Amino acid sequence: MVAPSWGDLLGNGEGVLRTHQDLSLPAHAAARACLFAELNLQQRAAVAACHGHGASAWLAALPTPGLNGTGIHGVAMRAAARVWLGAPAHAGLRGRVCACGAAVGASGAHFLGTCVVQRGRHQRLHNHVVRLLAAALRRAGGWTDIAVEVGLDGVRDHLRPDLVATCTSTGVRTWGDVSFASPFADDIPARASIEPLRAVVA
Repeated sequence: MVAPSWGDLLGNGEGVLRTHQDLSLPAHAAARACLFAELNLQQRAAVAACHGHGASAWLAALPTPGLNGTGIHGVAMRAAARVWLGAPAHAGLRGRVCACGAAVGASGAHFLGTCVVQRGRHQRLHNHVVRLLAAALRRAGGWTDIAVEVGLDGVRDHLRPDLVATCTSTGVRTWGDVSFASPFADDIPARASIEPLRAVVA
């Protein structure tokens, strides 16, 4: 193995210095590879979800007031923090059986992406976030004709974006969709196994 020269470390021959972050990336990649090698597929998926870009933004978000605000309280906050730290959402789940008949498992990941009983709850959460985004656009100003679940002209039954709004400064009509993905959905662990250094979920 040949040690890199100072020229290799400090530049690319064109006078451009590399940052500390650039120099540390290979070390971080190697450390992640060692970590992932010791984890099972479900654990790999959880780590990939937690270290991805924006995955911890919820910890810095200011809660909004009101009945439908964005604050997380009590049991829900403890469960969210435990999952983010790599622990089961609740202790003592091993040996329990879900209402759908499946074994919950010690990690409780069954509830977070694979349980058919939870699909209605996921849909309600999706709809709640869409309404929050619409309300945020109305308060922010700069947007008009904000509407939720409006079909596109000519394809009303096929394409129904979650949100549509018009930028007042440009007149451009913008459509948006809110999407929820679980790191514990059936196909995610396999993808995390193939690409352990890529945050395939987050």
